Amino acid sequence: MKEIKIVTKNGDMIGIETPTNVYYLRQPTPLSESEEYLSTIQKFETLFDTSLIETEEIEEEEEWTSISELKEFYDDKYAKTQAYFRILAERGDWVSTREILKEMEQYGFKDMVSQSISGIRSGNTKSYRSWEKEPLDDREWLGDEWQNHYRIKPKYLEILRNAINQ
Repeated sequence: MKEIKIVTKNGDMIGIETPTNVYYLRQPTPLSESEEYLSTIQKFETLFDTSLIETEEIEEEEEWTSISELKEFYDDKYAKTQAYFRILAERGDWVSTREILKEMEQYGFKDMVSQSISGIRSGNTKSYRSWEKEPLDDREWLGDEWQNHYRIKPKYLEILRNAINQ
């Protein structure tokens, strides 16, 4: 069996390294979910010739420092994503999945489920990479409540609030 290593950042799994490739996740994932990913990669590498797969070097993420740049990023987002950021910015602290879904209804998004938030965050991850910026939000799994909690990173809370309100 080939050696497979978990790639971590800030205590979360961000990818899996095999002897031939590094596979990056679309968003950081709690280490507690790593077994599922490891078995998937092991099966993938058994079935496919991974020597033909090209990997992409991820640039170092920069911090958001410009309100105008963040405003441009925010304005370019879909209405659901804007509502997600607005909810987190208004609350200023950890917000549960259930609370976000309830507040999204006030913005007219009644069709959302918990996976909708994952979709929003996945789209944001692609945007962060194209902007070469670090994510604005954090996610934390609270096992005793069986749900995720989200927040805007404290260092970005005021700058995001300013960008939203411009």
